[in-house]
Amino acid sequence: FSSLDPLIRRQMQQELLILQQALHKVIVFITHDINEAFCLGDRIAIMKDGALQQVGTPEEILCRPATDYVAEFIRDVNQLQVIRCKGIMTPYSPQIKLPEHLPHIRKNQTIGEALQHLTESCNMILVVDEEGYPCGTITKKQILDALIYGLN
Repeated sequence: FSSLDPLIRRQMQQELLILQQALHKVIVFITHDINEAFCLGDRIAIMKDGALQQVGTPEEILCRPATDYVAEFIRDVNQLQVIRCKGIMTPYSPQIKLPEHLPHIRKNQTIGEALQHLTESCNMILVVDEEGYPCGTITKKQILDALIYGLN
């Protein structure tokens, strides 16, 4: 997709994701654009001179680069667009009383999307699963900690 203009490129990326979801098939996508790889891939393989440097999820690679080469390769990646809510959320417990009308976000959305829902007066967001049931919570502090310290 590298030779496409940005609008068409995003549309083609979305079409590829829709196709993959509909067919439930593994798709191997080769790109030199790490942001594109992180956007499209569930598992990423980074190579140098024909040798694998690291294989993992975008979050694993971003938060725990295996080599100096990988760390340099991912240096400019926007973490807000890669780290998923499920990776930093506190698991939901029915015993915990949550504020009413808490904004919510799906667990596979990014922490950047979660941050958009958080405001000065609302420091917490409810994370829901694919069916819309609560599965966790995220605070601004958890997002900032993930950005500063990575995932543990």
